[in-house]
Amino acid sequence: MTEAVVLQSARPEHRAEVDVLLQQAGLSSMGLDSAYAQGWVALSGARVVGFLTADQVGEAALVRSLAVDPGWRCQGVAARLLARCKRDWRAQGVRQLWLLTETAVDWFTQQGFQELGREALPVFWQSHPLVTSVCAGSAHLMHCRLLQWQVRPATEADQPAIADIFNHAVLHTAHTFEEVARDAEAQAAWWAARQASGEAVFVAEDEDGRILGWSALGRFRARPSYRYTGEHSVYLAPAAKGQGIGTPLLRAVMQAAQDLGWHTLIAVIALPNDSSVALHAAAGFEQCGWLREVGNKFGEWRDLMLMQVILPAEPSVA
Repeated sequence: MTEAVVLQSARPEHRAEVDVLLQQAGLSSMGLDSAYAQGWVALSGARVVGFLTADQVGEAALVRSLAVDPGWRCQGVAARLLARCKRDWRAQGVRQLWLLTETAVDWFTQQGFQELGREALPVFWQSHPLVTSVCAGSAHLMHCRLLQWQVRPATEADQPAIADIFNHAVLHTAHTFEEVARDAEAQAAWWAARQASGEAVFVAEDEDGRILGWSALGRFRARPSYRYTGEHSVYLAPAAKGQGIGTPLLRAVMQAAQDLGWHTLIAVIALPNDSSVALHAAAGFEQCGWLREVGNKFGEWRDLMLMQVILPAEPSVA
C-alpha cells in the first residue's frame, strides 16, 4: 500500500487531521505551531495518514511529531517520511538530529539513530517544551548524524568495507540468507567474478572517505534465455540507514542494467524488510511474487518477496 501514499509539504488545511494523528499516537502538539510549516505529510488520496517535522537551531534539529495512521502502520510510511525529511534537513545545512522516544528505540535504531545518555542533549534543547514538559524522564535520547556522500563505481580498495557491511547483515539480520561471514579470500573472489563478468558494483562514500553502502548488479539466472534479466543487491552500513542513500545506489544499478541493454530487474527481498520494499516501490518496482517459508535463519522460517521493474530501454533481441 505504500505506493498509494504521496508525500508533500504540510499545509494549513492539513493541520486538523495532523492533530488527530498526534492524539491517536499519544503525542503532544505542544509547541508545534512554530515547526508545523517545516513538516511533511503522507497523503492517501486527500487523507492525511502520516506526519513528521522538526525544530531547527543552526546545524541541529530536534525531530518531533512522527505519527502514522493506525491503518497504515508497518507499511513503510514512517520510513519514507523520515527519509524525505532527512533530505530536506540536509539541504538546509542540518548535520545533527536529536529526538526523544519512549516506545520506538528499536525502530529509530534501524533508521540510523544511536541511543545516548540524556546528558548528551545540547544545552539549547534542554528548555524545549518537549524536553521539559512532554517527554517523561524515562524517554530515550537518540542521535543521528546526517551524512554527505557521493555514489561512484567501486574499486578493489573498497572491498574490505563492502565485506564489513555485508557481514553485518549476515550476522545480525535476516535480510540475507547467507549465514557465514565473508572473509578476505571470499570477498576477493566475489570481486574478481564481477570484474570478469562486467557486472557493476557501486559504493556510497562520505566526505571523510568512509563507505556507507554498496550495490551490485548480477544475472538473475545462468541459462542463456535469462540474459536480459538481472538481479541486484543493496546494503547499507547501520549508521547510514534512513538517510536516502539506498535510492541513488539502487538507481545506479538500474542505470547500469539499462546501459547493458537488459530488459528487467528482479529484487529478491527477505521479509520482513519494510524499508527495502518501500525503497523498491518508490523506484517503480512492483510485487510479482511471494515465496513462503523458503529460508530458515535464526531459528525462524522466512518468506521472500519478489519485486520487478521493466527497464525503459529494451534490448535488440538476439
